[in-house]
Amino acid sequence: MFREDRLKKEMPHNRAGLRSDESGGEKDVYVWLKGTGRSKEELAQLIRESADNDARHRNHRRHDRHPLTDAHGDLIHQKSRIPCQVLEISLGGCSLQTEKPFHHGALAPVEVVLRILGMVLHIGGTTQWTREQRHIGVRFTHVSFNSEHQLASLIACLAGQKSPEWVKESVASPALNPAIGDVLAVQPPEAPEPPAEAPDEQPPYDPLVHCGESRLCAEREGEWPIVLSSPDHRFSLTGAIVDLSLGGCTVRTSKPFTGELHDPVEASFGMQYLHFLIGGAIQAIYDPQTVGIQFTSMNHRKREELELLVMGLCRARSARLDVA
Repeated sequence: MFREDRLKKEMPHNRAGLRSDESGGEKDVYVWLKGTGRSKEELAQLIRESADNDARHRNHRRHDRHPLTDAHGDLIHQKSRIPCQVLEISLGGCSLQTEKPFHHGALAPVEVVLRILGMVLHIGGTTQWTREQRHIGVRFTHVSFNSEHQLASLIACLAGQKSPEWVKESVASPALNPAIGDVLAVQPPEAPEPPAEAPDEQPPYDPLVHCGESRLCAEREGEWPIVLSSPDHRFSLTGAIVDLSLGGCTVRTSKPFTGELHDPVEASFGMQYLHFLIGGAIQAIYDPQTVGIQFTSMNHRKREELELLVMGLCRARSARLDVA
């Protein structure tokens, strides 16, 4: 341990001192400053800033946030609409809670649609953080001064500084026009909802109906194994191809299918020493374990290989029938 007189002797030009009263007396406090030559006033300021560091960094938000109650809206990502509830909003962004998990993480481009105070807020942004795939923070992207001005007026209304009628008359657009930066529109009166129509039910899978001349049916259950997986890793299921064509296939999964109609999928299967990894989409859900896949991503070489495979399977089947 260095003694105080040794510190004073060996580092006379690389220290600074302050006197403070402690227990009724004075005490010298020396701080090593690496030869910066700071004055006592500068050192005092440095110590004060260090002491207040936690307080200064307690809140980094540039804009005041306003809590909302019963503010229901939608979070839109890549044409997928997820119902949500906006919890807080500010000029820079908002936090919200979605009804269904949001699997796309941070930095995903999104749009927030919020019906509030007789108006509709429709503003774009990017996700900044997610918690448990349902609690999401969104940073707004203002494309023009008009978008920022309209949102600021709405927030002033929420803070009680402006009335909803003033915002509707002077700021909100009667019809949303994103081309000039509109984000706030007057909500039109709700029209009576038309009577709900019964959803079109997908008929059960029938090989005689769904397999024409262009499709080749498997001769036995499990003859052509396949793995279906989601690009965002939501599911990965094993199964077997029921029928196959150049445009897609029908798959019977080993477990109930957990995806939805039009979900993107990757199909991985191998036949006759050829392996295929083809991107596609869910075209039909016949029952919980039978789905139709449409191939949507296949290069020229893979398509030629698939054509050769289908032709080879057809020839082999014809040869067996001729022998029989």
